[in-house]
Amino acid sequence: MIVSSIPHTTRDNQDILLTYHGKHFTFVDTAGLRKKNKRLSNIFEKLSTQQSLQSIKKSHIAVLVTDVSKPLNKQDKQLLKLAADAGKGIIILANKWDLIGNKDTNTINTYTQYYRRFFPFVAWAPILFTSATSKAQLSQLLPLVLELWENMNKFIDDNALDRLLKNSIKQHKPSRGKGTKHPYIYHLRQIKTLPPIFAIKVDFKSDLHFSYFRFLENQLRFKFGFNGVPIVIRKEKTQNIKDKH
Repeated sequence: MIVSSIPHTTRDNQDILLTYHGKHFTFVDTAGLRKKNKRLSNIFEKLSTQQSLQSIKKSHIAVLVTDVSKPLNKQDKQLLKLAADAGKGIIILANKWDLIGNKDTNTINTYTQYYRRFFPFVAWAPILFTSATSKAQLSQLLPLVLELWENMNKFIDDNALDRLLKNSIKQHKPSRGKGTKHPYIYHLRQIKTLPPIFAIKVDFKSDLHFSYFRFLENQLRFKFGFNGVPIVIRKEKTQNIKDKH
């Protein structure tokens, strides 16, 4: 592809088709988005921005490419939040790692902590420190994409989820939310993939505290992986199920 070192010269999205380990992928190279200002009144910039946002919505996995030599900004956070809220698998690419001088054994940890603090809502998203110039760690991108695709399609059977739920309740009893009763959990089931969506049934007169959903999400990640993908747990209330935990 013909590119320019001058930022924001790409106007249209570019589709790149490739096959990796027998899987067919379409990479969509979106036009870079600049901070919104009066210059966005240009019709071409408006169209390229709309194309980029539409590509995020249509994708299964979003790779946010950042310039690690510059501070992260509000737009980086907004784009990543958009992808996360849309249920996309996420990889954070910290590009231009070759421009970071005086590296030592702690440098990568320092930058990792900086990225984690800036993007706390996607603590489950892997970060790759890469260089398009030196090709550092670029070979890890496609294996990671394949891993995320498998995680997006991962389905956990009911028996495995029953065991996880029982063990989780032994570790940490369900905490009460707004309901009038101590919450009873009947079961946890996976109902969808792309992304993984789970349904948890509780007694109709009780409610689970929001922190317990985070606890169950952490238990699911610890037991079954789900690296790089969001996990959704939906609450369902019921009145007539006898098998409660």
